[in-house]
Amino acid sequence: MQQRRLSRAVEVVLAAVVLCATSAASNANALDAERRLEKARALHLSARAEWLRLGHWRGHAGDWQSEVDGPAFFLSPSGVADPQAELEATLSAMYAPVDASATPGSHALCRFPARAAWLSRELAEPPDALPRPQCDAFESYWRSLAPRSISLVFSSYYLNNPASAFGHTFLRFGREGHAGRPELLDNGVDYAANVDSGNALVYAFKGLTGQFAGQFHRMPFFYKVREYNDFESRDLWEYELALTQDQVRFVAAHLWELGSTHFDYWYLDENCGYHILGLLEVGLPDRPLIQETRFPVLPVDTVRLIAAQPGLVSSVRRRPSLRTTLRLRVNELSHAERDLAADLAGTPSSSIGPLARDRQARVLDAALDLVDIRYAKELIRETPKTEGHRLKQALLERRAALGVPSPALDTTPPQGARPDEGHGTARVGGGGGVSQAMGTFVEFEGRLALHDLADSPWGHPPDAQLEFLPTRLRFSERSSLPHIEDAFLVRIASLTPLSQFERALSWRVRTGVTTLRDAGCPACTVATVDWSGGVAFKLGQPLTAFAMADAGLQASGALTARHGLPVRLGVGPSGGLRLRMGAHITGLVTADWHWLPLGQVNETTDVSATLRWALTTHLALDARARIQPSAREASLSLLSYF
Repeated sequence: MQQRRLSRAVEVVLAAVVLCATSAASNANALDAERRLEKARALHLSARAEWLRLGHWRGHAGDWQSEVDGPAFFLSPSGVADPQAELEATLSAMYAPVDASATPGSHALCRFPARAAWLSRELAEPPDALPRPQCDAFESYWRSLAPRSISLVFSSYYLNNPASAFGHTFLRFGREGHAGRPELLDNGVDYAANVDSGNALVYAFKGLTGQFAGQFHRMPFFYKVREYNDFESRDLWEYELALTQDQVRFVAAHLWELGSTHFDYWYLDENCGYHILGLLEVGLPDRPLIQETRFPVLPVDTVRLIAAQPGLVSSVRRRPSLRTTLRLRVNELSHAERDLAADLAGTPSSSIGPLARDRQARVLDAALDLVDIRYAKELIRETPKTEGHRLKQALLERRAALGVPSPALDTTPPQGARPDEGHGTARVGGGGGVSQAMGTFVEFEGRLALHDLADSPWGHPPDAQLEFLPTRLRFSERSSLPHIEDAFLVRIASLTPLSQFERALSWRVRTGVTTLRDAGCPACTVATVDWSGGVAFKLGQPLTAFAMADAGLQASGALTARHGLPVRLGVGPSGGLRLRMGAHITGLVTADWHWLPLGQVNETTDVSATLRWALTTHLALDARARIQPSAREASLSLLSYF
């Protein structure tokens, strides 16, 4: 039986968005306004999880507060803290007559299609009871989005940008009618801060104190691929969600509602991962996603939360970055062919020699990938013809002249590569040891996030360290008080092994409080800021070596320094070796020597060794030894990841 004809706006809201609304075909008369309110109160609709999620209210009865900070999102003056008042205001506005003199699209049905969908369903309202406003903007949005499916996308870690150091999550909305067509034509949706400063310190302060406005943004999916896959060389992991068509449309309708408002952006909790979960759980009434998060909310933790939901993820796949693609191509080349590819990336006219045409094609493909990486910024932003454009055009012409198709790359990720397969980002541990300076001691440690160079590489960048608030506390036989051995704000390291294809420097940085034990600072606690830059090398697949130049500044009232200054500067070389014995056992040795121009002594050294055995994804055994000028120590700890 044909449905009765509706106006275009109501047809979009009810036929395409009001997913499961019950059509009371036998009752063509709508309930009057007062009876609707009475029924809503009797059904306690304002206390339902679905309604609370639509308004992003958190808290408990009598103490609600919405996380939405844009006032235009609420129809009731007290709606931000009163779900009942907002529900009643929404019901009244939904059934308000269309005002021909009002701003087009200002009617509640145009502004809040998801609310209208849910309320109509719960009240069993007949579709023709609603007014028929003109909702051109919403209809245009709906035609453009054409939602068919939703995938959660995780963009891997990128240490060169503080906003992306912990990774990033966003959504891909598959479009109806795009079966068999490129997914790059789908829509990408992310939540991000509207940053108004390029200063790293200002960004950090505002991001940590909620002073940026965070908003949802929609753009063609290929923009996100270009930004992350190509420009920043970050792998994209797509988790396709097993949602019904009704659920997909309901989430899409709520996305429209959020497009006109904002949230205060908090880097450590109300960030991209958090609000992506808040959007998704609107369409998942039986899955309380937000309440399962913990502080800090890391994007990878939200991915793990989604992946752990029974039956929610239908498939997972990796979209490899340019750097990953180049690595896959290079692995299929001989050493001589790798040298040729590196030469061609700088001089496209270089002789390839007597290689078969299919081998020439492999070499040129690798050279093209290398040019794309080296000149990513200018190539992606389509700036006027530059060196990168010239090199790429010459290589493309030479490649096309071969007339040989490129062989298919096996992009299947290795076991343990998925971000949801790695260890937990938070860690606590306990153990004991013996120290020349402290005697026997018991030690407890913890960190809020994320990964260090000795941790299992599964699910994390294998050559990067990113730790937030790593802390160690000791109780020794020689002191009745606990002692803070280390308490850092951050410890970050990026090791980029040099090769003919990779020229980036490796670096480390840390800031916080640590304990020094040398002649100029005997067992004193100092505030420190250290930076290192240098090079790293792969000595065979499992062994990585690095050498760096260090500079650090330490300050403490207990510090013995020249000229009465409570600070000392240290500069000098450092280095290390890391050996991966499979995916579960890692050995790491580091050593540094520092000249102290402001110190009471001229030099100091520090040598440490770690052997870590990942017993499971959640447990590891950690053995450490350390030699400082005034102390030698060894310890054994059990680490728990969660």
